[in-house]
Amino acid sequence: MSADEWMECPDCAKPHNTRLKKLDQVLANCYDKITAKQYRTLQCNIDKLKEKIRKIIEDKASIGIYGVHDYYFDEQGNFISKVSAKCYTCNKEWKSISKEESLRMMARR
Repeated sequence: MSADEWMECPDCAKPHNTRLKKLDQVLANCYDKITAKQYRTLQCNIDKLKEKIRKIIEDKASIGIYGVHDYYFDEQGNFISKVSAKCYTCNKEWKSISKEESLRMMARR
């Protein structure tokens, strides 16, 4: 798989991001309730778990973005960009929408 850019799939990454938030909450809830040594050990273990979760997101919840460099001006001076994206885990696809009108308005300013 080759893409111009990569980012997280909002659908596939959601449960993993929820787990990351819960781990942060566990650590925050333990602050001042356990010894400093226990806290550092817990923090180290949580950091290792979070790194594994981030790796899962990177490997299995990424969207390939294509056409980032596929843009031009047409004969009327409209800026045309054709960008698409696909998640290879859930097979969801996204296509760019026309931004001609908003770009014309910005060009008038």
